[in-house]
Amino acid sequence: MKKLLGLAGIFLGISLFLCLVYLHAKEKAGEKSTVAIEKSLDKSFRKIFPEYDSQPEKEVIFLDDPKDKSLSQKCEYQLNKGCLVYPVKKKCALLGFALIWQTDKGFKGPIKLMLGISPAGEILGLDILSHNETPNLGSKITTEEFQNQFLKRTLKNTKWMIEKDGGDIKAITGASYSSRAVTSALKEALEFYEKSQSSLLKAND
Repeated sequence: MKKLLGLAGIFLGISLFLCLVYLHAKEKAGEKSTVAIEKSLDKSFRKIFPEYDSQPEKEVIFLDDPKDKSLSQKCEYQLNKGCLVYPVKKKCALLGFALIWQTDKGFKGPIKLMLGISPAGEILGLDILSHNETPNLGSKITTEEFQNQFLKRTLKNTKWMIEKDGGDIKAITGASYSSRAVTSALKEALEFYEKSQSSLLKAND
């Protein structure tokens, strides 16, 4: 009996040790994952807001629209809180807001992007975060030539369709689906911003 109790104690000790090792490894993995996410965000922030010097991920604002049931599939969404909106600043002065948006209308699947919006609702830049579009065709949504045409556009000064459909956006040759997907995603993101524009600005006075 004493031997059995001794063996049980040994196994219990080993189990506790392995459990502690697992929890420590999990914690470290979580820290690495957080660092990787922050670096990825910084890269996108830096592309859209080259002069920023704040920590947008630590000042994040949550916005929700209970009427839009599909919102959790479009933005970077946190349950019971809403979409994450990042205020981006330089020397405490607001440069604009960054919003991550996704569309499932890509030719080969979802397209996720980060959009930079000025306080007045003007596009300051964008960064394609992920996509599965056709190489050398739809993949050109990542090029400056395609993206730069969206700079300074607003909901009011633009017909948010590709030229082929009667709009203002020049599509990538041979990649109408991809071009439409990005165009509609940007329009949706701007519409979402416009609904909460006043409250966002008040929160960053």
